[in-house]
Amino acid sequence: MTRLQRLALLAASTTVITGGALLPTAAFAAPSGPPAAATVIDPSGGDTGTVGASGSDAGTAAQWTPTTDEESGISIALPGEATAQSDPLDGREYAVQTEYGAVGFVVYDGAGIDPQELLTRQLELINQEASSSGAQASATNATETATDEGTQLDVDLVGGNLYGHLIYAPVDGHMLMIYAVGSPDTKDAIQADLEQLIDTVQAPTGGAGTTDDAPATANDSDTAFDTQST
Repeated sequence: MTRLQRLALLAASTTVITGGALLPTAAFAAPSGPPAAATVIDPSGGDTGTVGASGSDAGTAAQWTPTTDEESGISIALPGEATAQSDPLDGREYAVQTEYGAVGFVVYDGAGIDPQELLTRQLELINQEASSSGAQASATNATETATDEGTQLDVDLVGGNLYGHLIYAPVDGHMLMIYAVGSPDTKDAIQADLEQLIDTVQAPTGGAGTTDDAPATANDSDTAFDTQST
């Protein structure tokens, strides 16, 4: 089980302990408000150096430093030394524990991976370990963005005392998942750390350009990341 799956299961399971309201099993819901404008980044030209301490709860002492997946060449800065492990769905996960939970990314090899199918399988892995239906994690506020390489999917992950945000984006012939997971009262810290992560995404040949209304930059290889979070 990956760090993301362990944290999601642990946080969702607190519903049983605290007597909180039970949440439904995995289901998509319409966003509660208008989607945020897509954040367009340049994976071939961002800052891959140390980027200073995080402004969130995660990084009062940690420095953000680049972590590279050697097989794909994709690199993202994380707030500390990453723990690397294999994902049950044949991905490679790189994660750092934070004061509120964890941040990280997973690289899946191959173009044309369906992000919704990937999300469904990940939720199944999380929820099959749940001790009861009250400890189920679910995905809400799903937003899709078309890019030159495929479809980017943004979702909130909720359940019990769980709140997280997941971004699935096709980058350079791979599916990249970026995540930050904590609790509902740490949404601001989660959003701040997600913005740090996506600002430092690097790919060997740049990645995919957005095809929606997000503003383009001078580099035609930009990748759109929509960090909508409610």
